[in-house]
Amino acid sequence: MSRLYFGTDGIRGRVGEAPMTVDFALRLASAAARVLAPEGGSVLIGKDTRVSGYMFESALEAGFVASGVGRAAAGATADAGDRLPDPAICGRLWDRDQRVP
Repeated sequence: MSRLYFGTDGIRGRVGEAPMTVDFALRLASAAARVLAPEGGSVLIGKDTRVSGYMFESALEAGFVASGVGRAAAGATADAGDRLPDPAICGRLWDRDQRVP
């Protein structure tokens, strides 16, 4: 039986403990790229200002780029608590024929 990582609020956990690890974020981005943008495309990655946001942003970027998906950074939002879920990494994939929203 496979594990369920996504809940109603996304993937949650303590940073550094499974599944909230850099390795998992890298593999998650790679899998998402292969499934959602098999012909390539771009992803927009946004985060809040916690230190872990920068760590996970780098891991997600590595996974997406290694899988042929370009990256655009939304950067940190000033008041992420109202707009982004914890741990506040959001992404949007679009294929190469779409324009960046």
